[in-house]
Parts: sequence; C-alpha cells; structure tokens
Amino acid sequence: MAKLTLEQRRDLAEQKLKELNESIRLKALAAKTKDASLNRKRENRMKFLLGAFYLARWRGNGEVDRGGFDRWLTGSADRALFGFEALPVAPDAVALPNEQ
Repeated sequence: MAKLTLEQRRDLAEQKLKELNESIRLKALAAKTKDASLNRKRENRMKFLLGAFYLARWRGNGEVDRGGFDRWLTGSADRALFGFEALPVAPDAVALPNEQ
C-alpha cells in the first residue's frame, strides 16, 4: 500500500468526521421522532380513557357533572352526538372550564 501524504490523510480524517457527525445527527433525529411518537400515543390514550370514563358515567346515571363541557363543545355535529342543542352562532373565543 502506498504511503498517504499528509494532505490525503487530512482529507480522509475530515471525511470520516463528516460521516460520524451525520451518523450522530441521524440517531438524534430518530430518537426525537420516537419520543414525539410515544408522547402522541400517550396523549391519545389519555383522551380515550378520559372519554370512556365520562361516557360510562353518563350512561350509568344519565347525568354527569359536565364541568363546562357543553360550553366547550362548539361543533354542531359534536353537540348533537351528546344530545346538546346547537349553538346559535359559533363564539369567537370559548373559555375552558378552568378559565372562568
């Protein structure tokens, strides 16, 4: 094997460094994407379980402490799904139950 010049060794080292940096960047991006996916799955599971809990209470005794849910829910089709009357006009800003 022929001896490499100092410039050739430097070029090889720079190329190796670029490859390592790219590898590190891709691994960090994959970890970030995985974390975001797990967080989204947790959030969706929480929403599902909370909805199932309230639906079970609603069906159990026909009434549930709505806690402002009827004011928060503004879509006509969504309101009809829960048996709420449609709003006359969509409000500009809807206050969440804990913002009052």
